[in-house]
Amino acid sequence: MYYPACLAVYAHAGLALIGPVLSGRFFADDWELYLPHPAPHILRSFLEPSPYDLYRPLQLSLIALSNTLFGPTTLPVHLLNLVCHVLVALLVTRVLRGMGAGHAAAGLGGGYVIVSQLACSAVGGNDTISLTMSVLFGSVSLWWMSGLGRPPRPGVSCVAFALALLSKESALGYLPLLSALAWRTGRGLAVRPPWARLALIGAPTAITLLYQGWRSHVGASTPLFHADP
Repeated sequence: MYYPACLAVYAHAGLALIGPVLSGRFFADDWELYLPHPAPHILRSFLEPSPYDLYRPLQLSLIALSNTLFGPTTLPVHLLNLVCHVLVALLVTRVLRGMGAGHAAAGLGGGYVIVSQLACSAVGGNDTISLTMSVLFGSVSLWWMSGLGRPPRPGVSCVAFALALLSKESALGYLPLLSALAWRTGRGLAVRPPWARLALIGAPTAITLLYQGWRSHVGASTPLFHADP
């Protein structure tokens, strides 16, 4: 009952703290994703760059789906952002428990995520759905590859990493640590034959290369990862 209780507390706390922004309208970068004709972008988002030649197909597809079903309202996307936020807090709690933290300490760690002002700011926008999904999927990828508290699941980890990349290009920052965890997992698992072990270790890099190649194919710009001058 510990994790369901944490989930309930985090959800209520997040709703209480972030509730005022759920009814907010488009602002700042949100206007980039105002789609006069959203329906075609639901599936086409994977074959085209987003505004400013970015490639965030999950973000574009989900916002297009929301606009198609509910019209130009921000509420569904804000709610999805809040759900991702709560799930990240729950994941932090599980990771802390897997590292040996007690119930109170792990709950405090997850609670800190919920009340973080930086996270609350991200949940308040439509455009930032790419950020919250990328953090959630990227963190899930590391968790499943690490094997904290249960056997590692490299396949699930790689799928989560691919979803993180399709959410936002900043998920490339997970690659070094994910590769290190894949190397450790490959050594620890009885993987046969040897080429299968190499495939496991190299899977995050292979996914990244496929992502970068497809991103270039659809015409999106290459991530630079530096501040604008």
